Amino acid sequence: MIRSILIDDERNALEMMEWLLKTYCPSVEIVDMCTSAQQGIESINQHKPDVIFLDIEMPRMNGFDMLEQFDKLFFDVVFCTA
Repeated sequence: MIRSILIDDERNALEMMEWLLKTYCPSVEIVDMCTSAQQGIESINQHKPDVIFLDIEMPRMNGFDMLEQFDKLFFDVVFCTA
């Protein structure tokens, strides 16, 4: 199983990513869904995912700023943005 976290400030985008992954990628386990970059940082540190699905444009802290909070990325990143 590939452990993943979904991070997007828009609830409908999270739900669509969740549906797509569950429908087309059954080997990807969603361990958390976050609606802010700060929540994403906390979840990443807690769950240690293999991959995150990350929105770029979010209020207060965008996806790139969030990634800069880590000294070293121990996970892969898939950008999901409009």
